[in-house]
Amino acid sequence: GKEDVILAQEKGYNTYVKVDDSRCAAAAAWWKSSADKWALVRTKWDDVYGRNKDLSLEEKVDNKVLYKYLFDDEYDQKDEIEEVIESFVKQ
Repeated sequence: GKEDVILAQEKGYNTYVKVDDSRCAAAAAWWKSSADKWALVRTKWDDVYGRNKDLSLEEKVDNKVLYKYLFDDEYDQKDEIEEVIESFVKQ
């Protein structure tokens, strides 16, 4: 094939200002209430990455992307989470 050619280049400058924690209360509460679920998700990904194989994921399973499953409150048990993640891992 041909050598890659730069089509566009972008530069930017972002500034971030710390806001009072009270402005983030809803997000903090959500993370606190969801901590156990996301610990299960991280543990499963540790398992998947620990296989030390090339990793490819399905774009969709049953016409749904992975994050739609993971952010669905219906999936909150270890076996459900593991099954969903495994369904996206290409063998």
